[in-house]
Amino acid sequence: MSLKELWRDFDALLVLEDRGLTLVWPQGRWRFHPNMAAVRIKRLLAGQRDPLVEALCLRPGDRLLDATLGLGSDAIIAAHVVGPSGSVLACEAAPLVAMVVEWGLRHWQGQPPELVEAMRRIQVLRRPHLEVLRSLPARSLDCVYFDPMFRRPRLASEPLWPLRFFASQAPLQGEALQEALRVARRRVVVREQAGSPEFARLGIRHFVPEGRRKGVVYGWLQPVSS
Repeated sequence: MSLKELWRDFDALLVLEDRGLTLVWPQGRWRFHPNMAAVRIKRLLAGQRDPLVEALCLRPGDRLLDATLGLGSDAIIAAHVVGPSGSVLACEAAPLVAMVVEWGLRHWQGQPPELVEAMRRIQVLRRPHLEVLRSLPARSLDCVYFDPMFRRPRLASEPLWPLRFFASQAPLQGEALQEALRVARRRVVVREQAGSPEFARLGIRHFVPEGRRKGVVYGWLQPVSS
């Protein structure tokens, strides 16, 4: 079938092109790119701070669940910090986004080499994070990270197009946060806009400014020791 014929039956297509797996839909097209992850890793290698790493208190050997993989940048940073002795599981409930990001993490080539090494260590789970959290034993991870879609969207950003069209717009569920607190040993972190009512709804009172974008913060909760 031609692409014209396929468009009669499908709202979106995955096309394997010479530059990689591409998600195509009537409003646009998108393929994986690490975006700011390369710059952030170079900063870490130079001894500079990364607010996400500070919010999660990440260290080599840690086990992390990125509950909202999205375009993958934060998972890459986490995988770089925890290193080969640690692990990063990444959930993405939007199957088309998950497939493109997973393909990119397996095949992307570029610099620095630490970026590629981090990408290859991420295990992508094409499942809703609540389902994954329910399946994990208590205190089996060091940290859990949530980056849900903002309740009040910021200015349009081209890299976020696939998330706007295909990702879940639902707010973070309280049950998911409670499951994360059961599973995590150290911290559960939620990225949101500063002053968002979501923090009060979820009972989050500790914050680390993101730094890169004014008005965005990481709120965190510490699990109660069993």
